[in-house]
Amino acid sequence: MVTNNFTRLNMLDLYEWAMFYLQQWDAISIPLNKGETPAVVWDQFQDKPPRLVDYELWFVDAHPWGIALICGEQLSRLVSLNFSDPSDYHSLRHVLPSNALVINSQNEGKTKISVILRNAYSMTNISEGTFKHYPKLSISGKNSLVIVPPTPGYSWRIIFEALPTVDVGQWLNDTVVRSKH
Repeated sequence: MVTNNFTRLNMLDLYEWAMFYLQQWDAISIPLNKGETPAVVWDQFQDKPPRLVDYELWFVDAHPWGIALICGEQLSRLVSLNFSDPSDYHSLRHVLPSNALVINSQNEGKTKISVILRNAYSMTNISEGTFKHYPKLSISGKNSLVIVPPTPGYSWRIIFEALPTVDVGQWLNDTVVRSKH
């Protein structure tokens, strides 16, 4: 699961991680201020990637607090399955697409789990309460961010060099909607 490319990354170097996310997953990273707010206006990068010099300005010169990936944009079509209740994740983890990337986060003593996938197409957001058997599951798609390590409080549970492409809508329909939890 974890390979040599991960061991060379400095867990505290946001620029190295931003470059990894870009080069390995074609994912666009943006810097975060403390408090998990974007440090840059990022909506312009949903259809057009930032320049490499932007990454240097954001992650080397500005010394941000954390890092997030842009979801749903046309370039990488990232989707994050967000489990506010970890038991929902544990109920579904055996049917998650292979090579799903999984993040643990701690906020105010509560553990949350996010699963990152590349969707076959751009996908809109789906709010908590949509899925009958998994009311604490939400989906971050178009016009949203997913906070990733090494942001403080975020750690990889499962990470791979490749980011899988799946039809998340079909997976949700087959697995989540029809589930008898």
